[in-house]
Amino acid sequence: MPKHLIIIPCGQSKIWDKSPDQRATPAKDVYTGSPFVMNRRYAEKFAHRWVILSAKYGFINPNYSIAEPYNVTFKKKSTDPVSLEKLRKQIKKMRLNRFSTIVGLGGVDYRRQITASFDGMTDDLVFPFAGLAIGKGMKAIKQAIERGQSVNYDRDAWLIKTRKAVLKAIEQFDDMGRQEFLSHYGFKPATQYVLAYKGRQYDSKAIVGVAHGYDSRGSRPLLSREFSGGAATVQKTLRRLGFETVKGNSGPRTRGVKTPKIDVHNIEEVCTAVHRLVRKLPRHKFSFHGQEIPQNGIYVLFEKGESGHRGNRIVRVGTHTGQNQLRSRL
Repeated sequence: MPKHLIIIPCGQSKIWDKSPDQRATPAKDVYTGSPFVMNRRYAEKFAHRWVILSAKYGFINPNYSIAEPYNVTFKKKSTDPVSLEKLRKQIKKMRLNRFSTIVGLGGVDYRRQITASFDGMTDDLVFPFAGLAIGKGMKAIKQAIERGQSVNYDRDAWLIKTRKAVLKAIEQFDDMGRQEFLSHYGFKPATQYVLAYKGRQYDSKAIVGVAHGYDSRGSRPLLSREFSGGAATVQKTLRRLGFETVKGNSGPRTRGVKTPKIDVHNIEEVCTAVHRLVRKLPRHKFSFHGQEIPQNGIYVLFEKGESGHRGNRIVRVGTHTGQNQLRSRL
């Protein structure tokens, strides 16, 4: 039976809110909000080991002593949350990657940090309650506790059970190229949501269908007609395995529409064409998650309130010096 490490997020409500004179307290007793209390019950029920992910301290054991209140969040970089580099060092030092299954709880911000932190360190990373609203998520966790159903009980019914299978499908997509990949497996291009991974976009339904063939011994890729796409299936499956889906521009282009010719000597016409092209690309807002951005490339910045050339105006274009420095440059 796989040994589980369960990671639960810290909480905004802390013991000092009601007891300002409270002295140093073990982390497991510091956070007093209902979500943390329920997540703790789940971890204590099913984990071989469990830790807390704090935006200030990183991965900490339940008995880690916290001396005073703090207000640090992954949502606001201005609060100086713990760095990804430190989180990865903590994983190695605390030997958190030695467990066969890593189970993450909490919302999207914590899911992103856990996924990025364990990238390349584990083959089995799951988020069983990902995508559920907080109320429904707490209800699902409570039911799992009462019924004694760990993540493996529910996972038997998942469309894809392992993150590794999706990574293998992504690797094949990259090797074959998008057009050949879709044609070979009989999938149409994604029209709305795509899988976003390490700065690239992938047709989410096709990836899930092919991943099914890598999921376990004897499995085969699913045909497009054998399962439905959308939030209830494909997006839910990918979120449970630590991936994100975003609105993309991967839909099929309209046939028969000719690209208008551009007078390259007319600077106004060239600028308008460049703006029109760039506006179709995926966008990221500050502060973004590092794994969403490729390590090398050119960046184009828009600024809120700036307009021109029939829409949002580009205010800066640039690149970076040195290999793999785009993220730090931004």
